[in-house]
Amino acid sequence: MIGTVDNQEVRDAVTRDGYYVAKGMVPVELVDAIRDFWLDKYANGQPEQVLIWTPYYGEPNGILFDRSNTHRLFRSYDYLWNAPQHRATRDLAISLSRLRNRIIETFERDGETFAEDHFGTYITTTYYPPDGGWLAEHVDDVQGHLHWHFQVPLTFRGTHYEGGGLYYMDRHGNRIDVDGAVAPGDVLFFDATQPHGVTPIQPYKDKTSFGRMQMFAIPTLMEMPYENDRTIDRITWSRFVKAKLRPLKWKLFGRPDQKYGT
Repeated sequence: MIGTVDNQEVRDAVTRDGYYVAKGMVPVELVDAIRDFWLDKYANGQPEQVLIWTPYYGEPNGILFDRSNTHRLFRSYDYLWNAPQHRATRDLAISLSRLRNRIIETFERDGETFAEDHFGTYITTTYYPPDGGWLAEHVDDVQGHLHWHFQVPLTFRGTHYEGGGLYYMDRHGNRIDVDGAVAPGDVLFFDATQPHGVTPIQPYKDKTSFGRMQMFAIPTLMEMPYENDRTIDRITWSRFVKAKLRPLKWKLFGRPDQKYGT
């Protein structure tokens, strides 16, 4: 599915500069298919919700739109314990995640399995709409883990939108115009602890614009369900009351497992 790359070359470049563009890693036909699938999904509109930064174990997949004083974007959430939202997207993301792990010389499936420190990854497409989608400059970090990302651009400046896009501050203080350096099929590897952001997407005035879209697997630390407010919000009052009264019921009438022999 993906091309080959010199792992040492990528490792040296990210260590030295903070980033590396692997040219022609993904078949263009696959990039087109993934882009078309997600453009169709986002075209149908999505509920406006607060962006999810920390998922919890067992969280259902979802798609949302959020705007605030730091961003305006759509994002999909594909968690590996669920059926994939789009099989081709997940397969490509897992292949590149394993490649990234080989580059940083860690366990190839790191992020795919349950871990003591709750480290894991989830797959996302992030879509910055043509009417000013953007993301404030920021740095990412997951304590105790080398935070190197991969990213697959799915739309391209000069074809799908006129201006704006991803920039990256390299280790030498240079502002790198990433969207001016990538073409269909390229994969960006970068150290996410360096500042980066997305300047407002500018549409064409005289033709259809699709905005900016990318795909990658986000490393993060998962929460336990009982620690997460979104889980609590899904609990109905009837289930809450039933759970709280259950110990009293067991005390009065006995636990169900005590009614039967073994």
